[in-house]
Amino acid sequence: MVWETLEEFARAELLDVKETTFGELTEEDWEGHKKFASDDEMYKTYSIYYKREVGKDIPVKIIKYKLL
Repeated sequence: MVWETLEEFARAELLDVKETTFGELTEEDWEGHKKFASDDEMYKTYSIYYKREVGKDIPVKIIKYKLL
């Protein structure tokens, strides 16, 4: 939904939700996501996104969905 107008812009079917840590991410978890050259690059990038320090022990949710 577009926050300002409350208009629907897409529909999706939720397929799976998985909780893990950044250090335990698998190849399957990365399907459809940006790949990083190193774990350090990944942690720096996500630290910027989340505006807090991110490392291997930080929890993360992997949400898989299919656009309808």
